[in-house]
Amino acid sequence: MKIYIPTSLINKLTHQISIGIHFHKAPETIKQKALKACVHLWYLIYDAQLNDATCLSLHYFTSISTKSLDKKETTVIYNNRRYRYSHFLAILEAASLIEINDKFSIGNFPMSYRVNRSVIRGEFKLIEIDLKLLTKNTRNKSYWLKLYPQYAELINDCYRTKVELVAYINWLNQNIGINLGKKPIEITGFKDGAKINYSVMKDRYLDAERIMRYTNAAIKQNIGNLWFKVSDEGRFYNSLISLSSTALPFLLLNKRKLKSIDIANSQPLLLASMIDNEAYKNDCGAGKFYQRIMDKMGKQKEEVKNLLYKYLFFTNEPLKGGALYKAFEGLYPGVIQQINAIKERLSLAHHLQKMEAEIIVEGAGRLDFPKILRHDQVLMFEEHYQDVADYLRMAYQKLGLEVSFKS
Repeated sequence: MKIYIPTSLINKLTHQISIGIHFHKAPETIKQKALKACVHLWYLIYDAQLNDATCLSLHYFTSISTKSLDKKETTVIYNNRRYRYSHFLAILEAASLIEINDKFSIGNFPMSYRVNRSVIRGEFKLIEIDLKLLTKNTRNKSYWLKLYPQYAELINDCYRTKVELVAYINWLNQNIGINLGKKPIEITGFKDGAKINYSVMKDRYLDAERIMRYTNAAIKQNIGNLWFKVSDEGRFYNSLISLSSTALPFLLLNKRKLKSIDIANSQPLLLASMIDNEAYKNDCGAGKFYQRIMDKMGKQKEEVKNLLYKYLFFTNEPLKGGALYKAFEGLYPGVIQQINAIKERLSLAHHLQKMEAEIIVEGAGRLDFPKILRHDQVLMFEEHYQDVADYLRMAYQKLGLEVSFKS
C-alpha cells in the first residue's frame, strides 16, 4: 500500500544513509531497504503520536514498546549482519527527523519518541508501506461482523464507503492555509503555587502536516482498514469518525454521493425534555441555543461548546458560579438549578448519550437503506433524506421536542 510521505523526509534519509557508517558502501537495493525501514519507523512514531490521548500535539513525546518497533519490516540483513530497529532509529535521530526521550524505566515505561514537525511541509510523494504495521487495528470485516452482528448493515455500509481520493487531494492542496476553526488545547500552569489545567482555544489551519494526515486517513478508509466500537451508552463509533470533516463532501457509498442530516444542538435539545423552561426548549428546538449563549458571553461557537460540555453536560459536578453560570441564568432563569438537581440522581452525560444513541443508532440506524452514522449525523442518499428527517422529527416529538437540522 502506498501512502503520502514528505519529500524532504525521503531526501534527508537518503543522504543520511549514504554517509552513515553502516550502509554507505552498500548496493542500492540494500540502501532502499534501509530507507524503507526508516520510513516505517518514522510513520509509526507519527501515527502513534496522533492516536495517543496524552499527546495534545506533535510537540509531545509518545511511548512505544520495543515489541511495536521490532518488526520484520524494520530489519535489514547486510554483510551477514542483522540490522534491527535500533539502527534505523539512530539514522532517524542523526538526520534530525525524530527525537528520543531517554527518560524511561525498564519494566514500567517504554522509551518515548516524537517526530520533528519541521519536516512535515512542502511536497509529498507516495511510498510503499505496510499499513498493518502502523495501525492498532488489523481486524478484517469478518471479525467486526462476528463481534457486532446486530450492527451488520452499518458495518457493511462503512466498508462500502470510499473517499474520492484524487478530488480530495486536489481540494486540500488548493485550499492550503484556510481556517478550520478553533479547537480547545489543554494547558498546564500554576496558580498560587498550585498546578492547574485549563483550556485555551487555538485556531487550526490547513497546513502541510494536516494534508498528509487527512490524506493518509482517507487512504486507510479506502483500503478497508476500519475499526468499530459500541459504547456502554449504545453509541456506535467507527473509523469514519476519525476522518476530517473536510473529507465528507468526497465520500461515496456504493459509488454514490451522500447527503447529510446533522441535528442542531443535539444533546442540549435532549436535555430540554427533562427541563421545565419553555425559552430553553424553544431555543434548542430552533437550533438557536449556542448562538444565544455566544451572544450573551461574547465568545465564538467553538469556545462556547467547549465550556458547556466541560462544565455542564460532560461532568456531574454542579455549576454554581462563573461567567457561564451568569450567562445561562440570564437567558434561562432556574435551568442551572434544575440541571444540578438532575446530576444528583443520575450521570447526565451517560444519560444524554444513551438517549441520543436510542434515536440515532437504534432508530435511524435501523432504517432499511444504506447509511453512515457519525455522532449525531446521518449520511444517506438524497432520495432517503426525507425518510430520515421524518423519522428524527417523530422521535423527538415523542419526547415533546421540536428538532431542527444544521444547514
